[in-house]
Amino acid sequence: KGFAPGDIKASGLVKKTSSNGSGLVDFFAKNLAVFPHWLDGRVLHFTMKDPQKKYMYQLPAEARAKEWRFYNQGALARFSEIIVVEGENDLLSVLDAGIGHVIGLIGQPSDDQIKTLRVHCAKKHIYLWLDNDDDPEKPLTKGKGFIRKICTELAGEQNIRVITYPEEYKDPDDYLRAYAGDRKHEIKRLQEEAVDYLTWEIAEIAKLEGLDKRLMALEGRRVFAALAEMMEVTQLVYIEKLEAIGLD
Repeated sequence: KGFAPGDIKASGLVKKTSSNGSGLVDFFAKNLAVFPHWLDGRVLHFTMKDPQKKYMYQLPAEARAKEWRFYNQGALARFSEIIVVEGENDLLSVLDAGIGHVIGLIGQPSDDQIKTLRVHCAKKHIYLWLDNDDDPEKPLTKGKGFIRKICTELAGEQNIRVITYPEEYKDPDDYLRAYAGDRKHEIKRLQEEAVDYLTWEIAEIAKLEGLDKRLMALEGRRVFAALAEMMEVTQLVYIEKLEAIGLD
């Protein structure tokens, strides 16, 4: 209520119903959650989620403001550190815990999102807290693949850390819902214990069965190439980590 028909149509949330185009109706299933993405009093974007996971909705690109980059993207200007999560529920669970410095990718990281992170990386600490899923056949997809994509694109940025949490939890929302203690304190603990990208990647590769698979992963994920560009004193730290997973 209170919005002009033209503005309602421009939102992308409705479609015309009558033959002359005067009627408007939304096209969402029952109980669908709609998330408005606010910035400075304006809604830049809407995303949707079906609790039953039967339907997938995505607004047309023309209905999204060109300056939209992240869910809760206003946090980029307000805080000196940023937690990056994937979905709406992840972000809202972090906010509910009393942590405001969080933004949501809402899907796989786009080039525009990575460029925005690059601009802020020089001045802020970035913590990647993404889903625990992975696809060994497509190492740059899904949660752990998104970590690889972001960290590879932003290689050399020393203030990016990866938050790790038990594999039995599929995402930050799942983890926080199950956590019985002080969730704000727990998030801060996870931030304090977050690791740099290469340390995280070596730990992921350590989970692979067999030396051959580990060597292939180290090569394919450019761990060796990254080490070759480091100063010798820094290399020694990672050489010890490699030795610990069976690479002498």
